[in-house]
Amino acid sequence: MVQGNQPRAVDMTKVLRKVEVFSSLRFDQLQILRDHMVERTFQPGEFVFHQGEPGEAFYVVAKGTARVLKNDRDVTPD
Repeated sequence: MVQGNQPRAVDMTKVLRKVEVFSSLRFDQLQILRDHMVERTFQPGEFVFHQGEPGEAFYVVAKGTARVLKNDRDVTPD
């Protein structure tokens, strides 16, 4: 569930570099990944997806925060 929303004014290659799974990619690889990304904006309290839905996307929170709910309990990492 999304906690906040701010206008996008961020270098996505820098954001991707901070994501552990992408941290070892070269800059040109990050640029290719960035160029294939689609920006989505969510409103506070809006759900990004629900538990049990098939995974069709990979989300990176560039600004704001998100909570993780499992079985209706908050399991957001600290």
